[in-house]
Amino acid sequence: MKQLTATVKGATDGEDVAFTLNNNGKTNADSYVVTVSLNNDNYTLDGVSNTSEDLIIKAQKVSIVWGENEFEYDGTMKQLTATVKGATDGASVNFTLNKNGKISVGSYVVTVSLNNDNYTLDGVSNTSEDLIIKAQKVTIAWGTNEFTYDGTEKQLTATVKGATDGEDVAFNLVNNGQVNVGSYEVKVVLNTANYTLDGVSNTINNLIIKAQKVTITWGTTKTFTYDGTEKFLTAEVKGESDGTNVAFGLANNGAVSADSYVVRVVLSNNNYTLDGVTNATETLTINKAVATIVWSNTECEYDGNVHLPTVTVTGVNGVALTYELSATGFTAVGTYTVEVDSLDNENYTLVGANSSTTFTIKAPVTPPVQA
Repeated sequence: MKQLTATVKGATDGEDVAFTLNNNGKTNADSYVVTVSLNNDNYTLDGVSNTSEDLIIKAQKVSIVWGENEFEYDGTMKQLTATVKGATDGASVNFTLNKNGKISVGSYVVTVSLNNDNYTLDGVSNTSEDLIIKAQKVTIAWGTNEFTYDGTEKQLTATVKGATDGEDVAFNLVNNGQVNVGSYEVKVVLNTANYTLDGVSNTINNLIIKAQKVTITWGTTKTFTYDGTEKFLTAEVKGESDGTNVAFGLANNGAVSADSYVVRVVLSNNNYTLDGVTNATETLTINKAVATIVWSNTECEYDGNVHLPTVTVTGVNGVALTYELSATGFTAVGTYTVEVDSLDNENYTLVGANSSTTFTIKAPVTPPVQA
């Protein structure tokens, strides 16, 4: 208890004057007006200015000691703890921690409020503290990431592991879901701040769609005979697994001259591949046409001059062909074999042609002697 004291002065011959201090004697911090009342009618306080005084009990300053302030999210409430120190004789001081007790990730300011006016935090620097709840680290488990093109959308799957009590963690797979052949980066993005992927190495995975192998069916006609017109191979290309018709071209296709040509399938769609296809090429063959040879004037009578049979060599549509004969001519009587030795046109052959004939020079007929 705190009390004011007072002395009454001015009494005759230093006589003690009995008096009372009203409202004196207090315990709690506050300001109290204490008044003097004389208990002797021989004396008066009339005109005395200081017949009252303030009894002031100031609040005792205390300090705060905080407990652990950082936690990891686990779905349960996290709270700061604090201790008030410095109270008289170790007295217990009631206080409140305002905005304390949180579950979700974040940083929260918690303040101390004393519930006892006899103590004060005036001038105390740490009357507030941050309650920090950090995100819990989770890991990613990916499903299959390689597919073969089939015209349908392909997607990666993923599972988030390590959440508290198996809690489902909402997330998105960014850039997921593709149709065409390629390699696509798919990224995991969490939809809750209570979990984190910081430090997780596999937050990105490649969605790989590989080209589908094709099958090639060549047309049945691959060999032609030269006739002066362009010849082509035909083919049909389909997806091996989905049977879809695949756009393509035939490189080095279309030829006129007699020869052998390698024709190659070239795909026009990157979603399909010729890798591993054994019949991606085929041979277009144009055989030589057989020349038409007509002989005439295969006989004549000896006259001392050089003679040869007459020959006409033609090709497709009666085109005249240049040729060479095996002989330059005969003079003497006899029977000779004459051949067309060669042609100057590579599109024709003498094989199977009427390329030789017999040429005869007969002895002249001697007129009978007139008797």
